[in-house]
Amino acid sequence: LSAADLAKLLTDRNCDVRSAAVAQLGHMGAAASPLANDLAKMSLTDPDPNVRATAVCALQRIGKPLSAADLAKLLTDRNCDVRSAAVAQLGHMGAAASPLANDLAKMSLTDPDPNVRATAVCALQRIGKPLSAADLA
Repeated sequence: LSAADLAKLLTDRNCDVRSAAVAQLGHMGAAASPLANDLAKMSLTDPDPNVRATAVCALQRIGKPLSAADLAKLLTDRNCDVRSAAVAQLGHMGAAASPLANDLAKMSLTDPDPNVRATAVCALQRIGKPLSAADLA
């Protein structure tokens, strides 16, 4: 399917259809960049957490990642997959995400989901703000 065909599926009533369309757009890379604004909106507002998490990752793959400010909004999402996707994308941002290092450090120690905690540790490493021994004490 073309990006235009997939765009029509982004508003499908079924969350699995929306998620599959978003994932496929991510696989298309830069060819899907005209739909980045739609994907950004979905990452923040879609009622389905799988669609939100998939949109975060798809934006990275097409070269139009969410801003650190938008990713910060997702750090408190109720769904662990959305939080994990946001944390991973902050890690990909490198030093540009360093203003959120304290939030990531807190998540690495206190998030209820072990995958989110592990992803936060890796993200801190990637942005150049690894946890210290004092953080772990």
